[in-house]
Amino acid sequence: MKRRLASLLSLALAGIVIVSCAPAAPTATDAGRSSAPAMASIPQSPAKDAWQTEWAQVQESARKEGKVVIASQMVETARQALSQALKEKFGIEAEFITARPAEFAPKILAERRAGLYLEDMMLGGAMTGFSILKPVGALESLDPIIILPEALDPKAWYAGRLHWLDKEHNVLAFIASLQPSLIINTDLVGRGEIKSYRDLLAPKWKGKIVFGDPTVGGSGNTLFSALAEGIMDLNYLRDLAKQELVIIKDQRLTVEWVARGKYPIAMGVAGETIMEFKRAGAPIEPVKPAEGTYVSAQTGAILLLKNAPHPNAAKVVINWLLTREGGAVFSRSIGGHSARVDVPTDFLDPSVVRPPEGTYFMTGDEASKLRESEYLQVAKEVFGDLLK
Repeated sequence: MKRRLASLLSLALAGIVIVSCAPAAPTATDAGRSSAPAMASIPQSPAKDAWQTEWAQVQESARKEGKVVIASQMVETARQALSQALKEKFGIEAEFITARPAEFAPKILAERRAGLYLEDMMLGGAMTGFSILKPVGALESLDPIIILPEALDPKAWYAGRLHWLDKEHNVLAFIASLQPSLIINTDLVGRGEIKSYRDLLAPKWKGKIVFGDPTVGGSGNTLFSALAEGIMDLNYLRDLAKQELVIIKDQRLTVEWVARGKYPIAMGVAGETIMEFKRAGAPIEPVKPAEGTYVSAQTGAILLLKNAPHPNAAKVVINWLLTREGGAVFSRSIGGHSARVDVPTDFLDPSVVRPPEGTYFMTGDEASKLRESEYLQVAKEVFGDLLK
C-alpha cells in the first residue's frame, strides 16, 4: 500500500513539473502577439568578427613563442621603450640585433645558407631589403600579416594611404618624418646664420663640416641622393666637396663631435640619433635650409623575414606598430613623425614634424632606393680624395 501511495505521489509531482514547463495557453491579452519563443527576446552576444578571433589566437600563440628577434639600427633608448611596451602589453620579450643594415644583412644570409633562421623582422633598412634580401627571396609579403582594421584604414595615414615602398608589399613605412638634413652646434653657429645650403660654401666653414658617409647605404647616402636629384644638383655637391668635408661612417660619433664642439656642422645623420643627443641636453639644433629637405621612414620601415622563427610574435608586433597606440610609442621613442595622422606630435622636436600644407622630396620607395645605389658610385667620384 505504501509503495503504491509513493508511486501515485511521484506521478502527481511529475505532472506538476510537466504542466509548469508546458507553454501557457494564449490569453485574451496575448491575442495578436507574436508566438515566437520567449528565448528570442533575450539579448545575444554579437558574434566576433573574423579578425577579432584571429587577433586573439595570434596573441595567445605569440605569448607561447615568448619573444621576437628584431634587426634594427634603433638607438638604445628606442629599443628599451619598445621592449618595455611589448613586454607589458603582450608578454613578448624583444631581442635586438643592432648594426647598420648593410652589416647585418650578410649575417642573415649566411645564417640562412647554413639552415639557421634566427631573426624575425627588421625595422629600417629598406635599401638593404630591396638590394640584398628581396632578390634572394628572404622577405615575406606583409599583406596577409596585417589584420587589424585600425591599421588598414587608409584615412588614418598621411596622404590617405598605407605607405608601401614596393609593389610586392614587402616593405611598409609607418614613419614619415621630416628629416633634418644638417645640424649645428648652437654655441658655434648662430641661429639663422645658415639659411640655405649655399651658405655652407662660405670660406669660414671650410674643413668644419662632417658628412655621414654617402658611399654606403644609410642617412648620408639618402641625403646625397636627395640633394643630387631633387633639392639641389650634382654641381652643388661638387662645390660642397671643395669645403674639405670630413667623411665618417659612424652616425653616433658624427653627432657626438658636433655636440662636443669638435665640428660646428654635420650633414647626413639619422634623425633619431640627433634627437637622442638633444634630449640629453646637447647644444645641437637641426636646421631647415630654404631649399627644403626630405621625408624619411628612418627606422620606421617594416620588413618581415621569410621562415621567421617566431611568426606570431612578429605578427603581433607588426600589427601593433601600425595602430595609434603602437605608432605613438615608436614615434616618441625615436623622435620621428608617425605616418599616421592621429598620433600626437606635441612630444616631437618641431624640426621633424611635417606641416600639413608642405610638399617634400620623398625618399624610401624601391625605385628611389635603387637609384640611391647608383649614387653610391657617384658619391665616390664627387668626394674622391675625401674618402680615406
